[in-house]
Amino acid sequence: MLLRALGSGNPVARGMARERLVALGAVAIGPLTEAVGNPSPAVRWEAVKALGEMYDPAATAGLVRGLVDEDFGIRWLAAEGLVRLGYPGLVASLRALEVGAESVWLRGRVHQILRAFARQGYGRDLVPVLRALEGWDPETTAPLAAARALDALAMAEAAGIKRH
Repeated sequence: MLLRALGSGNPVARGMARERLVALGAVAIGPLTEAVGNPSPAVRWEAVKALGEMYDPAATAGLVRGLVDEDFGIRWLAAEGLVRLGYPGLVASLRALEVGAESVWLRGRVHQILRAFARQGYGRDLVPVLRALEGWDPETTAPLAAARALDALAMAEAAGIKRH
């Protein structure tokens, strides 16, 4: 019922349904992640918005899926949601770049995400990835840079080094 309401023509009804789904928490993450693939842009937008408001690392799969949506607004919301998640959002973004660098939409939003995290103290690990994304062949160079950044973040985490 709530998921159907995400596609309502009434924006108030859509917003209320989204708020109720967010309040449900983890139980709603799976259905919302599925809804990110809905044919309706309104449903996809509301689903991504809800996932981004949950602050739950389990929402990363749906948010990453939103990074390649045909609608710019949905891609932007997905990126912002991953930034709000903090470290799990950063890791999910880098992993997505490792396997999906052929998508210009994904590269653009991951660039947005990494710039936000670079301002939060992760710059040293992310500068090579940002340079790869801004370089002449990001499809080829960004996945390797992302893998190296993930390794550096994992080593820092294992050593107990906080960068944010």
